Amino acid sequence: SLTVSTAVANQPTGQSWLSVSSPTNASVPVDLTVTANPSGLSAGVYTGTVVVTGSDGTSTSVGVFLNASGNTLSVDHATLDLVALAGQQSAASAATAINYNGATSNTGSFTATISSAASGIAWSVNPTSGTTPNTLTVTATPSSSFSAGIYTGLLTAQAANANPTEVGLNLTVYPATYAPAFSYLLN
Repeated sequence: SLTVSTAVANQPTGQSWLSVSSPTNASVPVDLTVTANPSGLSAGVYTGTVVVTGSDGTSTSVGVFLNASGNTLSVDHATLDLVALAGQQSAASAATAINYNGATSNTGSFTATISSAASGIAWSVNPTSGTTPNTLTVTATPSSSFSAGIYTGLLTAQAANANPTEVGLNLTVYPATYAPAFSYLLN
């Protein structure tokens, strides 16, 4: 008969991620099923050992490695492009979907913030917090004295136990004389 056991080097308290199932009192050869379950584990590499001991006392060890990617927060756009006209204080907006892919759930709480080096632009994101799946709408309102150019910002979304995700923001401010072509593009 065989005895099968597991040993785990970095087992989080209360979370058994490595298991082995085998027939009771099996004789050689035998098929063992090794299961590595990442549910509830933080991102990282986990190591363990499966030990098979024969009735004569000899044993064989096999190393097991689990690379848990953890929870992820994702958006459907890497960049959002917004458009405005110089000399007008009108808001431009764009949206992106946000999703949470967790080890045990696909719903997660998030927060969202915007940072920008360009002064004179009122950036906002709505909602600033919530649960996924959701849609984040970014609005940029340049001051009326803003000149033509491209201005950038960064939308950062964060969730518990997940790496932050970022979306580049590009606000293109066209010269006021560009208005006829701009109107045509919107129609």
